[in-house]
Amino acid sequence: IAPADKARLRPLEDSLPHIEQGLKLVPDHPALLALREEVGRQLAEGAARKAREEQQIQAQLQAEQSLDQAQRARQEGTLGLSLVHIEQGLQAVPNHPGLLAMRQEVLAQQVELKRQEEAARRLAEAAERQRIEAERQRAEAEQRRRKADEQLARALDSQRNRAYETSLLQIEQGLQQIPDHSRLLALREEVRGQLREAKAAMPPEPAAETAKIAALLRECDAYLKANKLTSRKGGNAVDCYGEVLKRDRGNAEAREGLDR
Repeated sequence: IAPADKARLRPLEDSLPHIEQGLKLVPDHPALLALREEVGRQLAEGAARKAREEQQIQAQLQAEQSLDQAQRARQEGTLGLSLVHIEQGLQAVPNHPGLLAMRQEVLAQQVELKRQEEAARRLAEAAERQRIEAERQRAEAEQRRRKADEQLARALDSQRNRAYETSLLQIEQGLQQIPDHSRLLALREEVRGQLREAKAAMPPEPAAETAKIAALLRECDAYLKANKLTSRKGGNAVDCYGEVLKRDRGNAEAREGLDR
């Protein structure tokens, strides 16, 4: 309570013993009774005012303490705890300017942290997708390499057995997996040369066989133009040109068709 209020209440408190002494002499003295009631009322008002002031001081102290705790929690990075302290302080002093300002700052900081966390999450997800895609591409490349090497081994076996047409077909199937496979490209040139030599050593074909080969070549061209290349049911270009090369190992049109 303020010193001025204490000084004002002290005479009231000092007057009570005199009033009581007077009432002992004349218990129903109206002026003394009224004075005692007035003094009691003023003392009660003073006590209530003192209680309110002490309550306000306590609330202000609690708000300041909550502000200090909120600042420490914010500095330590625990924004949620900082908000808890802020709300506790505002319960004591709802219009505390420091607490209101800090609440806005902490809420804005929370929003920014969430934005940064979301951005980091998206980056991590993108990196994971890239990693998975890279692994998938490596697996596919390895699978193509393995298939190409398998066709290379078959083509070499066919070459050793002088089955040059079959060897060329196997080479082309391997090049479909890896077009720049150096060993397959080199083997293709070698087998083509061997096939030309073998063709040159063969006797001339009968006219009927020549006609059959010409018909087959027309059929192969039709498959090629229709984009029926390797695996269409009912006929495809690779199998058709292979049939031509079985009949005519050195047929240039068939080799050109396979290249195409």
